[in-house]
Amino acid sequence: MQNRSNLCLAHHLVCCHKCTRVEDAGRRMAETINLKVISHTWEELVNGYMAFKLEDGTTNGTLYDSKSDAVKWTDETQHFYFCFRQAMGGVSALDCQLLLNFCRYAREAGIPMAEPGARRQPSLILSTYGHDVMRGRINPYAN
Repeated sequence: MQNRSNLCLAHHLVCCHKCTRVEDAGRRMAETINLKVISHTWEELVNGYMAFKLEDGTTNGTLYDSKSDAVKWTDETQHFYFCFRQAMGGVSALDCQLLLNFCRYAREAGIPMAEPGARRQPSLILSTYGHDVMRGRINPYAN
């Protein structure tokens, strides 16, 4: 796992898309996800989850019907759970590396992933609109 000494100092970001180097783990994860996208139907994938190891991006290859099923059959302290609903068109190796790095940092910081049964789950990944509001580029109260 990466440690905090690998932070992007140039841009002051934990997970910087400009400075992140794609590792074998990111490539492996992208290849697995893209293979599932082309070999399964939309109905199978839309609510599907896969468990990936935080350490090296490997998986047992099982497409679970829900996150709770994935959590039940894997070690939650060693894995993170990828929802295909967010990537029905496939993913790039860089996207996977950024997600993997983000989940590693969240785990190190003690931030739990959302509960699978919760109705409304907050997303740890900030939208472009939310980022613009936080940076002061957009005033959310302006007409």
